[in-house]
Amino acid sequence: MSDIFTCNIVVLLRLQLNAAKTELIWFGSRQMLEKLTDSDLTLDTGTTMIRPLKSIRDLGVHLNSELTMKTHISKVVSC
Repeated sequence: MSDIFTCNIVVLLRLQLNAAKTELIWFGSRQMLEKLTDSDLTLDTGTTMIRPLKSIRDLGVHLNSELTMKTHISKVVSC
């Protein structure tokens, strides 16, 4: 998705992005993720560069970039 498209949607919907609370993750196979360059991976908000994480937590589920359940299982079992 291009930055121009993202900016247009944000303006159109009058949304504001809180960069301090924003997490970015790319999903795909290991081979596909390795093909992405640094400029493809980051999100430029104009004031902040948001870099992708290897895993995130959303609604209590830990997701990793390859969509395996390894991260979630290890986090839940360690509790």
